[in-house]
Amino acid sequence: MGLVGYTLVPAAPPWAAAKCTAEQVVDHPHDPPCMYQPEGVVEDNLLGQVHPEHPGAEPYTERISSRGWSVLGLDMVLRAIRFGQAKSNLVAAIPSLHAGLTMLLALFMWPRTRWFGKTMFTGYALVMAFALVYTAEHYVVDILLGWGLAALVYATYRVVDARYILPRNARRRAEMPREHAVS
Repeated sequence: MGLVGYTLVPAAPPWAAAKCTAEQVVDHPHDPPCMYQPEGVVEDNLLGQVHPEHPGAEPYTERISSRGWSVLGLDMVLRAIRFGQAKSNLVAAIPSLHAGLTMLLALFMWPRTRWFGKTMFTGYALVMAFALVYTAEHYVVDILLGWGLAALVYATYRVVDARYILPRNARRRAEMPREHAVS
């Protein structure tokens, strides 16, 4: 379902939208060249101008999701991530499958864990959402749509389980001969 979203509603993540103008993406290209230009201020970009209040902050939206690896001295990991990011679908933002999968995990585990597990899985989904927006990989609406997709998948699972799987398993147990019904 996420791939259908990418196909029907291609959307550049914030870091990419900050590199392109409306004229550069007027025909909705899948892989616009403007997304590959180096970091810097792009006049009339799709996000508008950034006016940072923090000293030392750049006056543009930049992709920072891989920044920490060089700080840790793991430049090989940084190169591998950047290579993978360059080869991935750069306009695959709606819905956020990162947010959707973490929320699906939280929904699935909710009835299966105690309060600590509920807190950890829900916290994981919330921290993932924050990180995706903070690193300019997704917009808030992408997160909400990913969560909505997770809720839809989980609700479908619950309906299918209640209507088809559980009754089928009960029929099989009832039809099983007594000598095989041990356990």
